[in-house]
Amino acid sequence: VTVDVHRILLQGGVHLNPRDRTAPRGHLKLLYQCGPLAFVAVKAGGAASDGINSVLELTPSTLHQRCPLCVGSVREVADLR
Repeated sequence: VTVDVHRILLQGGVHLNPRDRTAPRGHLKLLYQCGPLAFVAVKAGGAASDGINSVLELTPSTLHQRCPLCVGSVREVADLR
């Protein structure tokens, strides 16, 4: 995931890690995967969403809480919401 976000920051595009039947809450952990990647993307001028809200606005309820992730440019992430 980190390599994909790095490529997106350099070349553009969008990275999706959505929820699905096998992981209804998403695959990535909010506190130490989604949160840090979202922070870097937003500071670089992009956006990060869970499909509904900004990842940086999510408040974790458990240490290992999972969430879906969509990282990319502001326009592309807004189009996917």
